[in-house]
Amino acid sequence: VYTAASLSDAVSVFRVRVVGLMEGNVLPVSGGPGLSCAALELATPGRTRVYQTVTDLNGYYFFTNVPVGLYNVRVVSPGFGEVTLDDLVLEPGVVVQQDFFLPAGTDTPEIVGQVTDADNGFPLVGAYVEALIADSVVSTTYTCASGAYEIFLPGFKGESIEVELRFSLPNYVTATQTVIVNPGE
Repeated sequence: VYTAASLSDAVSVFRVRVVGLMEGNVLPVSGGPGLSCAALELATPGRTRVYQTVTDLNGYYFFTNVPVGLYNVRVVSPGFGEVTLDDLVLEPGVVVQQDFFLPAGTDTPEIVGQVTDADNGFPLVGAYVEALIADSVVSTTYTCASGAYEIFLPGFKGESIEVELRFSLPNYVTATQTVIVNPGE
């Protein structure tokens, strides 16, 4: 018995995703070893796509599988100032090598802490930390391998402020905590 089959039923459409790669180190301007726990954010100018990573113990970072295009970069690290780089272009097949040199800390108020699993106390890496003032997000960061974070509060010098911290991580319930930051803290 001979039967015919239609090949059109088995045709699939494949999409190819063109991506870029970026890597480098985060270092202090004054010299010395790389900065661990530095948070990097890679965002399109309209912030329609945002990617984050954290440096390893030696200050090394990398972004992989990021769609090619134009991005702005923001880098922060505990005890150091912020650095930004605008109009970075990721191209297909090109590894962008970009080191960042952070200045010594500023007098901008900051909150430092650690995010841990409530059940076992283990540190949580990659938790997203948001600082909100009057229900508006004023700063964000991610936790590093030790679960530690440092979040800066730009524009709030010399005044007491109430800050709501919001912590989120996939497969965990979002948590919040309210703190009062006083001048000089």
